Amino acid sequence: MDICTVSLKNYKNIFLQVVLLNAFAVCSSYAIVSWWPFDQVVIDGKQFFVDFLLGAMIILAVTHTFYTKKQLSKLLVIEDFNTRVTEHVKIYKIRMLWYLGACFVSCIIYVLTTRVFFLYFAIFDFASSLPLYPNKSVFKKELMNDDIVFH
Repeated sequence: MDICTVSLKNYKNIFLQVVLLNAFAVCSSYAIVSWWPFDQVVIDGKQFFVDFLLGAMIILAVTHTFYTKKQLSKLLVIEDFNTRVTEHVKIYKIRMLWYLGACFVSCIIYVLTTRVFFLYFAIFDFASSLPLYPNKSVFKKELMNDDIVFH
């Protein structure tokens, strides 16, 4: 029986970078809107534009979810565990970059519109990335192997 090892260094680096950048973006956008003396909202009275941006983000999120599921299902075909882990790191990085991009876009729209809904959306993106901390249960599920050893 082959020992299946996974190095957590890459996963933890990606996770911590994304979580810290998301936290910084949320706090910064809140500080900008709260403390900056806005005379006028940048995007005021353009409800269609704001709704379009929100709809586009939701469509992209659904598309990204299906893409990620498709990529994870492709991992099942790969026989070599090390190759499977290498491909999983790429999928994990893309997934975390999605949360980063979605949070940044939500923060930018929040600053431009000063609508609290977009701050909540950014906080949701931030909170959604937290369960993806590299742990054994995630690896067992996504890599389809119960005998994983971390190093």
